[in-house]
Amino acid sequence: MNVQVVVAIREENGGFRASFPDFPECTVGSCTLDGFYDKAADALVEHIARLVIEGQPIPPIRTEKELQTAGLLQSPFRAVSIVEIDPPAKPKGAA
Repeated sequence: MNVQVVVAIREENGGFRASFPDFPECTVGSCTLDGFYDKAADALVEHIARLVIEGQPIPPIRTEKELQTAGLLQSPFRAVSIVEIDPPAKPKGAA
């Protein structure tokens, strides 16, 4: 099941940094935009996998409009985009 997650992008120290308002602990940086979205999506999938393995709740994924209304997509972002991921399932036998 593919899920679309909002990613906020900002320029930082001559490169780029992606953050996910619904997953504030997950950020990823890159010197260029080449492969940046793939790298961001991979980091998010790994972050969600860690949450699943640790039995932590996965926060609800909000739309861009919901995040804007909550005031979570304000400057200094260079762009706001969407990454599509296939989140990991809960392992069999996990509580």
